[in-house]
Amino acid sequence: MRDALKLVRGEHDFSAFKKKEEVYKSTVRHVLRTAVTRKGRMIYIALEATGFLRYMVRNIVGTLIQVGQGKLTTQDFSEILESGQRESAGPTAAPHGLFLRRVKYGINL
Repeated sequence: MRDALKLVRGEHDFSAFKKKEEVYKSTVRHVLRTAVTRKGRMIYIALEATGFLRYMVRNIVGTLIQVGQGKLTTQDFSEILESGQRESAGPTAAPHGLFLRRVKYGINL
């Protein structure tokens, strides 16, 4: 899961992980940091980005779960990201446990 999650770092078109049928001016986002940690039976996934699409995080997590279960490989995850096709990605993860920890605003001068 760690290796697959590292693939979303940087600037990518996240169309494969957006809400299906939703139209955006741009589906390109910049992911600054990712992390996967395990504490007991809990797995924590962190994503920091300059912005998110609706359901982007939940769809990434749903697909990562399939990687963790051995249903998809890291290569499969890479191909899904590059495909831009929501149908290729895993299911939308449940919202339970999902939270927004912090919002930071920056000014580019």
